Amino acid sequence: MSNILEQIAAFYATIAPNGSSRSMSGETRQTAVVFDALSEGEIDGLVDGAASVYMDGTSLVDLDVYKGISAIKTTASISATSTTATVAVGALDFADTTEGTRTILIKGAGKQGSSLFSGTAGGTTLTASSSWFTEGMVSTGIMSEGASRLEIAGGGLNGKPYVGFISKYTSATSVEVSPPFTTTISGATGGIDLVSQIASYNAGSNQVTTTTAATTTVSGVAATLTPPQVNATTYANTSPKTNFESINYAFRTGTEDQTPVQMLSTGTPTASFISNPNTRLQQNATYDASNGVSDTVITSTQIGVPNPAETDQIKWVIECPQLFALSTKSGTEYNSWVEFTCDFEFSRDSGSSFTSVRLTGDSNS
Repeated sequence: MSNILEQIAAFYATIAPNGSSRSMSGETRQTAVVFDALSEGEIDGLVDGAASVYMDGTSLVDLDVYKGISAIKTTASISATSTTATVAVGALDFADTTEGTRTILIKGAGKQGSSLFSGTAGGTTLTASSSWFTEGMVSTGIMSEGASRLEIAGGGLNGKPYVGFISKYTSATSVEVSPPFTTTISGATGGIDLVSQIASYNAGSNQVTTTTAATTTVSGVAATLTPPQVNATTYANTSPKTNFESINYAFRTGTEDQTPVQMLSTGTPTASFISNPNTRLQQNATYDASNGVSDTVITSTQIGVPNPAETDQIKWVIECPQLFALSTKSGTEYNSWVEFTCDFEFSRDSGSSFTSVRLTGDSNS
């Protein structure tokens, strides 16, 4: 699969100069959409996520970075009332434990019930034949803190297990769940998984400490550690993990019920600022200000850009109300012309140094 993706990337690299929206030098934005990629055998996904996607031979993120911040699928064992979970050997070897808080899901480690639950296809009411539910089981999603992921045997599509969460507590024998049941169940077995934030890690012992204790003892069951969740303050002071700035990608394996890929043009939040610097451009006889007239400089502060680093595109408009020359001897008007030179300067080190790119106009030489 990786070879196919590299070939696709190489193909788009060859057509990008002809198929991009480039209108002047300096435009490097590219977009590629691959609708079908054939593979010998089933396509299970990108082997290493963003590290398996390349642009000009460089992966979007380095492999060790991907392993450090990606979800970890492993197995876990934990005892009832305990907050110490033992995961598979080596599962924590690459885990980044400093960039944010991870959550762990341990299958079946929450409260369990046997031959207890009933529900109707298309409905959202789940009942128990005896007192079983508590208000603390209500959550806002499958991966919410506490015992929240609900699994009931036979309640899913074609009799497969139903997976959802409890959205409303009615009584000890009745709750509302989300999403609705697909298959009617009666006297079914099920329970909730343990979902808890990780308070600490012990990679040497292959153990994590959870903030919520387990209810049921399990051994060697499926477990998932989510990617680290970084808060806004921490993220603002963290160096980018990707090898490219302002890049997005999406991948689908090609299933019948997959969600659509959200187009980046509408899915990525954007903002536009229109500014009128109201600045008169001074006439200059040369292209390098050697004639004694300084360049006209317009900064991000002048046009009110809150964060220059988030700027994706700049469009500038120059108005010329009069384009004619007047002879001082005869008073005759002639058609005239002007040339503009525009240099764009940017900094990658918070203003310590700048790179200048001439967007239009003759070079200094």
